[in-house]
Amino acid sequence: MTPHAQNFREKLGAFFESHSYHVALTALLILSIFSIGYELSTTQTEGLAHAVFLFNRLVVVVFTIEIVARIIAHGPAFFKDPWHVFDFVVIIVSLISFGGYFQLFRAFRLFWLLRLVSIFPQFQHIVDAIGKAIPHLVSTAVLMFVAVYIFALLGMACFGADHPEMYGTIWGAMITIFKSVMMEHTWSDQLAELSKTTPYAWVFVVPMIIVLNFLLLQLVFGIVIGALMRQHAEEEHVAKHHFFAKWLKGDHTSEEEQHHISAETKILLHEIQKLKQEVKDLKK
Repeated sequence: MTPHAQNFREKLGAFFESHSYHVALTALLILSIFSIGYELSTTQTEGLAHAVFLFNRLVVVVFTIEIVARIIAHGPAFFKDPWHVFDFVVIIVSLISFGGYFQLFRAFRLFWLLRLVSIFPQFQHIVDAIGKAIPHLVSTAVLMFVAVYIFALLGMACFGADHPEMYGTIWGAMITIFKSVMMEHTWSDQLAELSKTTPYAWVFVVPMIIVLNFLLLQLVFGIVIGALMRQHAEEEHVAKHHFFAKWLKGDHTSEEEQHHISAETKILLHEIQKLKQEVKDLKK
């Protein structure tokens, strides 16, 4: 590759990392989402509908040019980033729907909004953390399903005869319990209803809420929060590693130094710099 072409790719890549590009792309994405919603609606005015139609086609063209330019800027490395691949797939689906004949494909363009995740690193961190937590979430979901099934069987045995609309079938019982767990006000209504025929209904409802809501459901939140904390710690570790690599080359900024090192570490690093300078002077 010639130096001129390499310089052009570097400038193009820097543009796609710039704040102004992110702001412009975000604004265009949000406008396009509203315009697609209007295009899919059944009540439209003729003049505005035509303008929205042209705007959506223009957005598809702009995004196509943008994705091609990003491929040129990053080269083959573009397809090594999952978020870049996601953007590429969204644009391909948009091109398929360009003719406007496939209503389902046109609706797929609503996934443009998910491109905001690929634009802002903060969103990427959350998605990455949740992705890493999926194995633990699946295990917790299985455990919760088993617990709901057990309580559903107990509910059918205790209240099925008097309250068939709630605990007449296993499926209905599981739905009733799920609503009680997910909607805080529902369990008190259920307890009041069951207590009309069974005074000891609280013996069933209270342990069910404690186990399913306060233990298992809160465990899900704990897993997600823990994953976010681990993700943040990993990112801080990587950022510090990059900073010290730049510090050894003398290529760091004062803002990076202030962010990544404590006052004690700063003193130690400055002492190391003085020793390095003294060694250089002795070699002279």
